[in-house]
Amino acid sequence: MLTLIKTILLALHLVMINIAAIGPLFCIGLVCGTSSDARQLARWLAGKCCLALFIGMLLGGTIIGLYSFGGDALGGKRFYRALLALPHDKLWWGVAELVFYYFCMLPVVIYWTAISARRWLIILLFLLAATNLIYHFAPLFVVVGHLQGLSDITPLTKADLRSLTFSAPVLARVLHHLLAGVAIVATLLMLHSASCHQRARDDKKAESFNTLTRRFAGAIFGVTLLEIPSGVWFLLQLPRAVQHQFLGGSLLVTVWFAVALMVAMLLLYKSFSVMTGATSRRDASQSAGLLLTVILMMTGLLAFILPRYS
Repeated sequence: MLTLIKTILLALHLVMINIAAIGPLFCIGLVCGTSSDARQLARWLAGKCCLALFIGMLLGGTIIGLYSFGGDALGGKRFYRALLALPHDKLWWGVAELVFYYFCMLPVVIYWTAISARRWLIILLFLLAATNLIYHFAPLFVVVGHLQGLSDITPLTKADLRSLTFSAPVLARVLHHLLAGVAIVATLLMLHSASCHQRARDDKKAESFNTLTRRFAGAIFGVTLLEIPSGVWFLLQLPRAVQHQFLGGSLLVTVWFAVALMVAMLLLYKSFSVMTGATSRRDASQSAGLLLTVILMMTGLLAFILPRYS
């Protein structure tokens, strides 16, 4: 039961942190657009990014507490050893970087009307906020996950951390997470645009949100396609014993993986249908449900199989 709870919390944590990290990049694209609806969507998304990071931090704290409560059953000791193996100043700087994120994002959300004419400033703040999380937090916690899989965890110097951050196993997982983040943010925007499309009171606004819904669905479709080679690279970086389980060594793992891939194929089909005109709220919600199912299944699969070889 604790493992199931941890899996759900990890998946939701991934969703929230990815919204916070990738969302500002989408905001830049929306701000640069000519549509006033797109610019208002950027303001809406910026607010959701701030909220998502806050929820993500709460979920992260809950997961850490769960590790303490669950002990060896959840791999809590290995998690703490891996976390404390990082240079300690990196952990302290993490707090400052979270504050810096809000320092960049909150002025845009609160003073949007006042600074809307200074598009360059809005773009700069969005860019700083996004790159801050993408560069620092995504690789850092992938490194922690990588260390948990080692038989012997030793403290890392800054040079060791830098070398490990740019190693193939870590880069493969970071890329996979970031691509998932693009799909997650595009899904959030697609849902909101589809809802605005249904509530629109005039044809011009309805057509504007219909176009946005289709574009976001196209982003989901494209990124999901890219997740296939990215996933293959990620799989090839796993220990051989783990690869063997995926490819027939364990009936449960193989079937689980196959079902997750089938759901991903359904996501491709559904996002393509929205991209080509099925822009109702129901179709958008079905696409979002499929994406969340893939995330839950893949997160659960990794949580199930990796500790067995750590």
